[in-house]
Amino acid sequence: MKRKKINKVRETQTEYQTHRVMEYPVIIHHSKYGYDVECPVLQGCCSQGDTFEEATENIKDAIKTYLKTVEELNKRKLNKNRRLEYVKVGV
Repeated sequence: MKRKKINKVRETQTEYQTHRVMEYPVIIHHSKYGYDVECPVLQGCCSQGDTFEEATENIKDAIKTYLKTVEELNKRKLNKNRRLEYVKVGV
């Protein structure tokens, strides 16, 4: 049986012009306590919920918070000799 690769982040096409929409892989585990969700490409990014729908909404919020935090931490490292740039990578 072939295993799916889960370490990819995909950008999806959207009609929104104000922001990009990205797809992140998540692993969802169901137990008697509810649903646990983790995003394997963002170390330590995880959430939970009583239902599948709640868990997926919660992980979306966790991913947004994770990315905003990383961006803020990176901005703090900038000075006159260091600047933040973005590069486009085709995969």
